[in-house]
Amino acid sequence: MGNNNTKKAKHRTQELKTKQAPITTSDNLIEFRYDSVDEEVLKAKVRCPWILLDTFIKKCMNDFASMKWSEIKQDDKNNHFVDTNGMSKYYKERLSILVRDRIIESEYPERLFSLRLSGIKRIYGIQEDKKFHVIWFDPHHEVYPSVKKHT
Repeated sequence: MGNNNTKKAKHRTQELKTKQAPITTSDNLIEFRYDSVDEEVLKAKVRCPWILLDTFIKKCMNDFASMKWSEIKQDDKNNHFVDTNGMSKYYKERLSILVRDRIIESEYPERLFSLRLSGIKRIYGIQEDKKFHVIWFDPHHEVYPSVKKHT
């Protein structure tokens, strides 16, 4: 009888060692996706085709590609979820159109995320698990304009 209990105990110990803890989104490296880029904004606001921006943006986002979501979110002054109430009217309308046309299939207010590339340049997109679906490149900080102090 003691022999059977020893076998079961050894089996349980081995089983626990082989199970891995589930990986959370925060533990994953960011993966950029370009399937939700708003081409209309590129034409109207940025005035540059995506193909030309692609190289520039990928170069800027190179640092992010080696980071986990938890590391990116730690810098919450520069990289953070945005409240759609503070967005400019134009971009609020564009976001509504993208959701309506199912280009974005997400709970957008909670998922719209801003990544600071440099200076005032931002990338906005949707975080979905470890993926970041790029929507807008904002070179002039127009999506979520900041209020200038003392002007």
